[in-house]
Amino acid sequence: QEITTMDLDVKRERLQSALNEKLYGKAILDKAYSYFKVNLSEGKIFRPFIQIIEGKSVDVSDSFSSEFPSYDAVVRKIAEQLVDKEYRRTFVQHLSAKTLIEQFQKGDSIPEYTCRFYSPHIGWHYSRFVCYVSKDEILNEYQAMMVAYNVSEQQKQDAAIRDCIDVLYKENRSRDAIEELLSTLASFYAADRAYILESDKEKQYLSSTYEWCRKGVRPNKADLQRLPFVFVNPWIESVGDMDAVYLDSQNDEYGVWERLYSELPIQDVKGISVSTIVSDEGRYGFLVLDNPKESQKNFWVLKLVVGF
Repeated sequence: QEITTMDLDVKRERLQSALNEKLYGKAILDKAYSYFKVNLSEGKIFRPFIQIIEGKSVDVSDSFSSEFPSYDAVVRKIAEQLVDKEYRRTFVQHLSAKTLIEQFQKGDSIPEYTCRFYSPHIGWHYSRFVCYVSKDEILNEYQAMMVAYNVSEQQKQDAAIRDCIDVLYKENRSRDAIEELLSTLASFYAADRAYILESDKEKQYLSSTYEWCRKGVRPNKADLQRLPFVFVNPWIESVGDMDAVYLDSQNDEYGVWERLYSELPIQDVKGISVSTIVSDEGRYGFLVLDNPKESQKNFWVLKLVVGF
């Protein structure tokens, strides 16, 4: 019987599936938020390109349009999603098909990347990008499974702290550094806004001096000027000796929404994380996150930034 091209393709696909199942197993993919398979020898990607969105596997291959078959083109597009631009060139260079094959032949370890990404499908996130390389002796090809994992809270926290320190020293504590720091902080906590309220020397008023807002979120900086210091007593009482606290409008134990937000021209705040900024003279300001959706009870990163 004549062997057609389709028969060869089916055979190749079955061999590929069996190899992947043997090498990688289902457990790896259960922890992933995206993954795809690569023929490194030809520099091509096998469909589908999967992302795990709200617990469901979704094929997002079409988002790469005509560039999809080219592995190096897709790696460059993934690198563009890295928030930290200085890592993009290294990411592409170390994960090129040529480099991966050479490392595998030498027995060298394949680099892993834990960093901040932005994806149009799942937004801001921290992830670890890992490559598993193998050689298919049957087909005489180098292949790989590329997997992006959700990172643990500790890994996410460590990466965020490194990012904050990098920003502070790279920008030499300038105004740009503070605004980028607020962006990093809001990204870690998935907050709508991050801003700083500072008092005057006499501690009579508080004003918003720096603010970062997520795209589509209305800035509140203009509405938070010259607030009487006594006006924010609910924050001071709620924070107490804890340095930082998460407050929820649904469980308003300290009356923050009843006493403070009822007087402010702000309607879209349902929860906040707030930390005091302290000097030798005592409290003189606050760092506030509006509507944080992640790591709400983890104050390490927030207090680290306040400490700087």
